[in-house]
Amino acid sequence: LIVRFPDKWKHLAGAEPGSISDRMVDFVDLPKTTLSLAGMAVPEQLQGHIFLGPDSEPAPSNVYLYRDRMAERPDLCRSTTDGRWYYIRNFMPHRPNGRDSRYGHTVQANWGAWEAHYEAGKCDPIQSQFFEPKPVVQFFDTENDPWHVKNLAAAPEHQERIQAMAAKLDQWMLENRDIGLIPEPLFYDLVGPDKPYKTLYEFGQSDNYPIEQALEAAKAASWGDPELIDDYLAHMEDASPIIRYWGAYGLFVLRSDAEQVQQALREMAVNDPMGGNRVMAAQALGHCGDPDTAFSAIHQEADETELGYVFYQAINAFQYSHTDDRLTREDWQRFKDKTANTGGREDSFGYQYALRIIDDALALWPERRTVD
Repeated sequence: LIVRFPDKWKHLAGAEPGSISDRMVDFVDLPKTTLSLAGMAVPEQLQGHIFLGPDSEPAPSNVYLYRDRMAERPDLCRSTTDGRWYYIRNFMPHRPNGRDSRYGHTVQANWGAWEAHYEAGKCDPIQSQFFEPKPVVQFFDTENDPWHVKNLAAAPEHQERIQAMAAKLDQWMLENRDIGLIPEPLFYDLVGPDKPYKTLYEFGQSDNYPIEQALEAAKAASWGDPELIDDYLAHMEDASPIIRYWGAYGLFVLRSDAEQVQQALREMAVNDPMGGNRVMAAQALGHCGDPDTAFSAIHQEADETELGYVFYQAINAFQYSHTDDRLTREDWQRFKDKTANTGGREDSFGYQYALRIIDDALALWPERRTVD
């Protein structure tokens, strides 16, 4: 965000009256600034910059932003801005900003009217963006386009700046060992009281987190590029479950019905040791020519898993694979029953997110929710 200091307050930011009043501030700056203003010691491990008081530090050249979910619909977006230029990387472009999340429709009453307008074909291309898949890369001139309407990602005159900002974002993700690249359904396979790593932080700081490879695999997967099909297939055979997940996601975005793709997805949907990867492969298979196997595999995971985030991923996968039309009302009710009495569990949020989708499906029955 940009903080503008009135003249009478500029001395707090170490600036002279009459000088430039704008200062970029990241929310991560607040803890350090608050401790400094209170005269308390600032722990070395705290990130951010002190932006007020006698110990004010120089403003950063860029601030970084993130989005990891929209309530019951997980997402992965990272972005950076220098105050004018705004670069966004969407790692899961199939998920619209607004259409999928019922939570958003609950807290924002205008979303319902907007969505009805869209479904009636009354929205223009700009208004429709909110309910349609996102571009992989977005780039905006905030000064001349403050509402971020005109995506300049393909503009030749901006390619050098875009590449520079993309490199800064990559560097930031790597330096901070961004654990957003670890899919939620894998969390409790990787960490826990009975695992070598008790927390995601510990795992993320360890050599067992191949963050550089994960970042490249996730970036490649987001394109769904036919020329990268061999990379996706190779990623699905990687020793790291994180890389395998992104390989299957790349095929989901690509949506190829080639025999080698189907065979690889069937193999992963049955034999991968982690439920989250089995579900991701089955979800992809639903769009890659074998919806029967996809539905069967997702249904089995939803019935049998004891991990809340794998269950919630399976509930999502029915809809994203477009195989939820095979579910009966009794199926949805049985899934709802599975979410009962899970409040004390570590993974209870997985069940709670799934319940939102289930309740929506039951309320719509026999109609279905279109999510992409």
